[in-house]
This record gives sequence, structure tokens and C-alpha cells, in this order.
Amino acid sequence: MFARASSPSVLSESALTQALQPLGITVEWVARTASTNTDLLTQARKRKTDLPSHVLRVAREQTAGRGRLERAWVSPPGAALTFSYGYRWPAPLQAVAGLPLVVGLALVQGLATLGAPVQLKWPNDILFAGRKLAGILVETVMQGNDAYVVVGIGLNLDLPSHVHLQIAQPVADLREAFQGGDAAALPDAPDFAQRVLLTIVPELQRQLQQFQAQGFAAFHSAWNAAHAYQDKPVQLLDGNSLVATGIARGVDEYGQLLLDTASGMRRLRSGDISLRPL
Repeated sequence: MFARASSPSVLSESALTQALQPLGITVEWVARTASTNTDLLTQARKRKTDLPSHVLRVAREQTAGRGRLERAWVSPPGAALTFSYGYRWPAPLQAVAGLPLVVGLALVQGLATLGAPVQLKWPNDILFAGRKLAGILVETVMQGNDAYVVVGIGLNLDLPSHVHLQIAQPVADLREAFQGGDAAALPDAPDFAQRVLLTIVPELQRQLQQFQAQGFAAFHSAWNAAHAYQDKPVQLLDGNSLVATGIARGVDEYGQLLLDTASGMRRLRSGDISLRPL
């Protein structure tokens, strides 16, 4: 078992800027904010033309983080990576369908290069050992014919035990995910958070650019290979109401869940629906 790090993993704005500037990414770092997604959405509404094409906004502490379906994201200072990636989308907004799934795949593949064996849960959760490790929230602001897309990510690094009790579902953190892996010493490094961020952000940018050029069809096979509940019995819920049960057969080329039910194959969009193991 890992001992707890003696001090929180640090982030350096200058180091992040130096590393990401060649990729055309503007870095904004704040010690404390309500929500990095809200910050970038507000900027996009106020500034129609002079927003950076690609911007990463990172917060050491996020006081009112939001997840899908307006759920609160609990993240004490230093215990999680909370950041948003904003970029201009010069295409019809309908073409964004499937984007949250691509973001999830980018996180899984980026973390895999560091030695963390994580999986996906439709539509956009990252799991370790069946427990939630990271969440994704994609929001948009229209700017004329274009959209400004904001991808918010909360990634648990090292959650204190009392925080687990505050969250209404089983959760995991990267400290657990790295145990016994090739990068087993990584969580105790003082630049742990920075190394994780500098691994997943370039991967995220690369896959978003590919998605913009090729659509979700280029990703759906890889997404299915990383799905934790592929070919397993699941139930779909809308709040507390049961929508359907069946066998999860992955997603189609549009990011719709393929659910093999007693009455035949159903295709479902994410919306307010949540997947749970049966």
C-alpha cells in the first residue's frame, strides 16, 4: 500500500504553459473558483471573437463543480484534478454528438500510458475496479454559426477517507489505480498531478481534432474495447425509474448505446439516462 504523500501534488502554471504552448493551448490557472466550466462559458458569452482557440483552465480548488445531470462534484483542494478545456467548434452543433464518449476514451488511453488500468462506463464515466474515478461534463455556447465547446473533467487523485463518505456512490482515485502498476512510484512524486495533466491534455487535444475531422465512427470500436460493461447485463435508469434492461453491446457509430433486450436491439442516446450493472 502507498503511504500518503507528505504534501499535496503541486501544479506549476509556468511549467504547464511551457509544455502546452507548442500545441497552441493557452493555460489559465486559478487557486480557487466555483467551476472552471462556468468560468470558460462566461468568457465565451462575453467575448465573441478574441477567445483563444484552445484554452486549458485549471483550478487547485473548485467550490461548486458540476457533473452530468447537475450533480455536485466533491473535490477537496489537492485531492483531485479539476480542469476545463475550451475550444472553438466551426461546425454544426449536431456534429458534437458522441464527443463526451471521445473525451472519456482519451482519458482512458492517456492514463493507460502511465500504467493505470481504467475503463469506461457509458456515456462518460471513467472507472477503476468498477468505481468512479473521473467524470466529464461537456457544455457549449453558440457564437454565430460556430460553437464554443467546454469540456470539464474531474479526476480523483488521492481522496481522504472522509470524502468517500460524502459521495453517494463508490469512488476510486489514481493512487489506488497505480498500485502494482509499472508507474507505481508516480503517486508519491511531488509533480504527480502535473505529470498526469501533461499526459492526458495532449491526448485529449489529439482525439478531439480527430473527432472533428472524422466523427465518432472513427472511435466506436476502441470505445467498445474499453467499456467496462461490454456484453454484460445492465439496467438503464432515468432518475429512479427503470427505462430498460438487457445486454450492453457497446455503442454504434453515433455513440448510441446498443442494448440487446428481450424485444430486440434498442439504440439509446445518453440524455438523462444512467447505466448500472444488473
